[in-house]
Parts: sequence; structure tokens; C-alpha cells
Amino acid sequence: MTFSPAHSSLLRTAALGAILCGCTATPGNGAPSTTTETTVTPSIAQPMTRVYSAATSGFTEPAELVLRDQAALDDAWRTLHSRLPGNPAPAVDLSTRMVVVVALGSRNTGGHGVRVDSVTSDGTRTTVHYTATAPGTSCMTTQMITSPVDIVSVARREGAVRFERRSVVQPC
Repeated sequence: MTFSPAHSSLLRTAALGAILCGCTATPGNGAPSTTTETTVTPSIAQPMTRVYSAATSGFTEPAELVLRDQAALDDAWRTLHSRLPGNPAPAVDLSTRMVVVVALGSRNTGGHGVRVDSVTSDGTRTTVHYTATAPGTSCMTTQMITSPVDIVSVARREGAVRFERRSVVQPC
């Protein structure tokens, strides 16, 4: 869009006037707006150890689990291995660490995956960031039921843990 020299001059003058007089928007009632300062504590990535990762597992339903005691770890490990005996849970010192399980549940084809990208903490809240990957519509995939899972251990934190999922479709 082009403006005539007179219109351009008028627009520049109006813009300069607004800047110089410090015009501000006001809420609908005519009162000046207020600003509230907030202190933001940065989240710090926590070191993690990958315990197990696979394209197939016994987790037929999606799961986001935080395991802080041996009974919960043993139960999740039995689910991971479809309740088959002879697959003991790994040794994890649950007094200083916790185990995080992210499972996508059953998928009709291969090409799906899940990966814990990071675990962050801002001192009061812990967040698990993970990526769920699916094949693109034109991808050739194995024709089998899969159930991707990723399991990591991190320093133990009390309180609720939030999960943030990022979904990615892989082009072929």
C-alpha cells in the first residue's frame, strides 16, 4: 500500500506525537493500566539416567508415572514385561532417586516412539518434558502392535510432577 506524501507526513507526525506524549492504553473504565512484577525462578535440567527404552512393552494404555517406592517400581516393571516372571526391576536407590515412566500405550503399527527429553525443576515444581513420535501418513511401517515406553531415573523430588508432551509426526 502506498500513501501520498501528505498522508505519509501526517502518519509520521501522529506516530511521533504518540511517542513524545507517552500515550498509553487504558482499560475500558478509563483508569490507567497497572503492571505487576513477578519473579521467575529458572527451571534447571536435572541429570537423568535412562533405565529402559523400547518400542514394545506391556503398557497397553498410555501412562505417565512417577515411582518413589519399591512396590510401585516392581509393579511397573511387571507391567513392562507383561507380567512374565524372571524380569526383576533394576536396582535403584529410591531413597535418593525416583523413576519416571512414560508409555504411549498400544499403537497399530511400528514407527511410533517416546523419549524423555529432560526433567526440570524450579525448586517447587518438577516437570518431565517428553516427545511422542508418530510416522507420517506416507510412511511405510511394520504391521505389528507396538507400545513404546521410556523409563529414566532422576534425583528424588517430593510433590507433584507435571508432564509436558511434545508430539512430532515424522515425514518420510
